[in-house]
Amino acid sequence: MPGQDARYQNHHHYIREGWAKEPKETFKALAEIIEMRSEPRSHLDVGCATGELLSYARSRFPIDKSVGWDVFEELLETGRRLFPTADFARVSVVDDAVPEGKYDLVTAMGVMSIFSFAQLERFWRNLTAMVEDGGMLVVLSPLNEFGCDIEVTHRKRRDRVAGHWEQGWSVYSFETIREIVEELGWKVTFVPFQIGLDLEQADDPVRTWTVATGDNPRQLTNGLKLLINHYFMVVRRAN
Repeated sequence: MPGQDARYQNHHHYIREGWAKEPKETFKALAEIIEMRSEPRSHLDVGCATGELLSYARSRFPIDKSVGWDVFEELLETGRRLFPTADFARVSVVDDAVPEGKYDLVTAMGVMSIFSFAQLERFWRNLTAMVEDGGMLVVLSPLNEFGCDIEVTHRKRRDRVAGHWEQGWSVYSFETIREIVEELGWKVTFVPFQIGLDLEQADDPVRTWTVATGDNPRQLTNGLKLLINHYFMVVRRAN
């Protein structure tokens, strides 16, 4: 089956395009969530790419310890050059063992959807284990509002040549996420994200762009023919 060889390779644009001149809409929305609930001094970003979110968070909050995890060494090397005061490490959040540490703020933006359902509980278990007492975990991902869990694998064809099968854009239900998080002893709040600007279609068909629909002038979609609704999952220790 193609999914057995699934892997994520849709990352080269982070190096090719560099950091944006203006903060990303998701970064600004995340900052608003943090401001209402926390004032972190330490930050772990999982799936950090080149460290752009780490740098933005440092500019907005009194953070003196920034750590980024990613699985692609070329992204980490770029991050070390662009943001040398942060610590970058090659770590997969679904490994059996991850580095020890506790952080006031743990983030994972656009990462959850690359993992299979079999990896999902470990994803959440390892993330929550990194949160300091009184701290906060925020995950951004597309979610399904209709009680359906969807695993997605895809491959791209370029110049008539088929690429590798990749995992990505899986969409899990509110119910599944809540069940996993609560079984770990945490509580989750779902906050919808609505982008405030138009996105043009990129050369890479898997990247999102906006289209107007009947009830949403900026509906996110991509070349997998998905209508994508992102949510922040704000997670704190249950009382």
